[in-house]
Amino acid sequence: MSILHAYHSKLPFRNLKGKPYVTVSAKGISNGLSDTYNDGADFGPDTLLNATSPNQYGPPYTQTGGIQEAINYIASLGGGAVISEGNFNLSSTVIINNTALNNNFTWIHYNTITGTASPLIQLGDENNQLNSIYIEIDSILVNQGNVGLRIMNCVQSTFKIGSIYGNGSGTGIEFNPIGFSNMAARDNNIFFNVIQGVQYGIHYVKGSETTAQFAQGTRIYGGSIFGNGVTATPAYGLLIDSNCNAVLGLFIGTIDMSLAASPNYDFFDNNGGQWTVIASYIRGNNTQLVTPSNLITFPQLYMTITTPSIPPSGASNTVMNLYPFPMAVYINGSVTGVYITPYGKSQIQIYGSVSNPSVILNNGDSIALTYTTAPTWVWHRA
Repeated sequence: MSILHAYHSKLPFRNLKGKPYVTVSAKGISNGLSDTYNDGADFGPDTLLNATSPNQYGPPYTQTGGIQEAINYIASLGGGAVISEGNFNLSSTVIINNTALNNNFTWIHYNTITGTASPLIQLGDENNQLNSIYIEIDSILVNQGNVGLRIMNCVQSTFKIGSIYGNGSGTGIEFNPIGFSNMAARDNNIFFNVIQGVQYGIHYVKGSETTAQFAQGTRIYGGSIFGNGVTATPAYGLLIDSNCNAVLGLFIGTIDMSLAASPNYDFFDNNGGQWTVIASYIRGNNTQLVTPSNLITFPQLYMTITTPSIPPSGASNTVMNLYPFPMAVYINGSVTGVYITPYGKSQIQIYGSVSNPSVILNNGDSIALTYTTAPTWVWHRA
C-alpha cells in the first residue's frame, strides 16, 4: 500500500486539489527497513543524492531521506505537494528556497524529523523569498545545540508543527537573516502544541547586520512553551534580539520557563516590539519576565503574585516590577526615602521620611527604599 493511500483520509484536500504530488518514505532497502526500493514511495532512503526525478537510486544516497530531492522535483514541475511519512534522521538541512513553489506548495509530514543537520529545515535565503506556502509536520526533535526550523525569507505562509522538543539546548523556531539586512519574515502563521527541552523556544536572531532586521506581523497560535528538560542557560521562551524589528507580533498560548535552569526568561524583547500576548499565564514561579512597556496581555493574569523581599536600605538597591501590569506596593513602617526608577528613565525620589506610604509600579519600574529599621511591604495588582 502506498503512503498516499495509507494516509489519504488525513490529507487536506483543499491543499492538494489540482496539484501534482509525490510521496516519501523513511523505509528502504539501504537502511534495511524494506525489501522494496523506498518501500514503494517515489523518494526515500534509497534515492540517489540530488536525484532529479522519482525512482533514481543510489549510491551515493540522499542525505535527507529523499525529502530534499522530492521538494526539488516538485519545484521543477512548478509546484505541488510532498507527502512524507516515518522517522527521518537528516544529515543535511532540507532547504526550501525555490520561488517556483510560491503560492503552490504543500508539505505534509507524519511522524518525526530529527538529525545532526542544523537547522533541520530552512525556509528561504538571502536571494529567494517564499510566498504563501503550507507546511505541516507532526514533530521535530532538535539535537543538542541545533536548530529545528529556521525562517529566513518567507511571507504570508502557514506552518503547523505538533511538537518541538530537544534534549537540553538548541532552538525550536528561529527567525534569522544570516547576513542580509531584511529578514522579510512577514505575516506568517505558526501553529504548534508544545515546545520544550530547548534553550530558545522561539528566537528572533540579530544576525551580523547593524541595521534593524524586519520581521513584522508574525502570528503564533495556540501553543505552550515550557522549560521542561532545558539544561542550557540562559533560557528563553520567546527571545527577540536587539535590532530585530519584530513589530506587531501576536502570541496566543502559554509560556512557563520556570523549570529551566536559572537564569530563565519567558518573554524577552530587546527592541520594544509592540507584541500582543493572549495567555492564561506567561510566567511561572521563579522565572523572569522582561518585556517592553507596550506589551499587551489578555487576560493580564499570572499563576501567582509573589511579594518580593524588602531590599537592603539604599537608593541603588532596586527591585523591579516584572509583572506585565501595574502593581500596588503597600509599605508598612517608617522609611527615610522611597525612590522610583520608571522604565527606561532616571531614578527619582517620591517620598522623604514617611510612614506607611504606598506607590504604583508600572511594568519595568523599579523601587528602592532607605530606612533605619526595615519595614515590611505587600504587593498587589493595582
